[in-house]
Amino acid sequence: MKDFPRDSRGIINWVDTLDRGLIAPRTGLTGGEKMHSVDFDVIFKNTASMPYVRFPHLPHTQWLTCKNCHPAIFLPQRGGNFVTMAAIIEGEYCGVCHGKVAFPPMECNRCHSVARENVGLR
Repeated sequence: MKDFPRDSRGIINWVDTLDRGLIAPRTGLTGGEKMHSVDFDVIFKNTASMPYVRFPHLPHTQWLTCKNCHPAIFLPQRGGNFVTMAAIIEGEYCGVCHGKVAFPPMECNRCHSVARENVGLR
C-alpha cells in the first residue's frame, strides 16, 4: 500500500485508489455477489452552523452492496436517521467505517462540503 494515493494527512485515499485501478474490491465473501452502484447524493441539513453534509452514494456503492448499510445502519428513508457527530465518533452510522477503514470523521471538510442557504445569525 506504500504507493497508494494519500490525502494531505497521509491517509490512503481509497476512492482514488479504486479509480486508478490499483485495487479491485470483491463483491462479497464469495466474489459472486452482484454489485449495484448508484450515483446520487443525499444532503444532510441537520448540521447546526456547519456546512451541510453531502453523502455521495457512488463511491460507497462501488465498494459495498446496499445491504451493508440498509436497513441495519441507515433506514433508507428521508428523515429516518437522526445522525449526530457524537454518534459517528462513537462508531455509529458513518462511524461504523469512518475512523476504522475509511478516513477519520474529524476530516470535517470531506463531508461538510455543501454551502448553507442562509449564512449568519439565526
